[in-house]
Amino acid sequence: SDYFDKALVAAEERQSRASGDVFNRAGAFAEWQGKLVRAEELYRKKAVQADASHGAALGNVARVLKLQRKMDEAEKFYKKAVRTEPNNALLRANYGWFLESIKTNIDKAESEYRLAIDAEPDYVPALFNLARLLDVARGDKDAAAAEYRRVLRRDPNHSNANLGLAAIMGQAGKRAKADELFKRAVAADSSNAVAAFNYAQFLLAEMGSATLALPNFFAATIIKPNNEVFKSHYLRCKALAEAEERDDVSDTDADNNDDDDDDDDDDDDDDDDGDGDDDMDDDDDDDDVDADSVID
Repeated sequence: SDYFDKALVAAEERQSRASGDVFNRAGAFAEWQGKLVRAEELYRKKAVQADASHGAALGNVARVLKLQRKMDEAEKFYKKAVRTEPNNALLRANYGWFLESIKTNIDKAESEYRLAIDAEPDYVPALFNLARLLDVARGDKDAAAAEYRRVLRRDPNHSNANLGLAAIMGQAGKRAKADELFKRAVAADSSNAVAAFNYAQFLLAEMGSATLALPNFFAATIIKPNNEVFKSHYLRCKALAEAEERDDVSDTDADNNDDDDDDDDDDDDDDDDGDGDDDMDDDDDDDDVDADSVID
């Protein structure tokens, strides 16, 4: 835009520390436009040259390089960024995520997350990243649950923290608590397809109800219509829900027939027939649950 062009000309003339902020913002604007090469130029050649201690610009260079798949160079700039601003929680957390997701260096990633939390104890992104790492990469469910709870004390509506803790509660057999957390995860972010999908799987596998699971599978397919995994699970669940509905109709018809038979019996037999009906209903309920479990 004309505004940024004029600001850049003025900043180039000054080449002061303040110019670094101008170039950095211009780089962010170019990145937002999808112009990654231009963004890299502004972050690297302008912001960093104008102010070599500009940690945010160094971190931005690293991110743009990562987006261009220049991973080795990106790592160099992440290292420069955290050396320049060692107590910047955002830079530490971003470097940790790079190490975890790109370099698969779990030990170093965990260290960066913890350094970010030391610098800013309430920094939710670092807290969540640590919780997820302990959960997924380490498999330490107790430690992960404790970290997820730390996140939720600061941000009760953090969708993915609710989701992670829900999964752990479900695995521990705490189905009621898991159900509550899954509901919070879905309610907190209606665009979180993974939350909807995982809740649907929980309802199907742990609660034994395709009927309850179906709307959540459907929601996942609406959010991510090109996801074939979501689509296949939705279609499978739809077939199971239809089978459940047919079973419910059959049970209702059977109950009505039993009622007609009771009308033909003597009054003396009413109590016995009533007890028989109650036992049969209980048995049918158990069979339905077992059938759902076996099908799943």
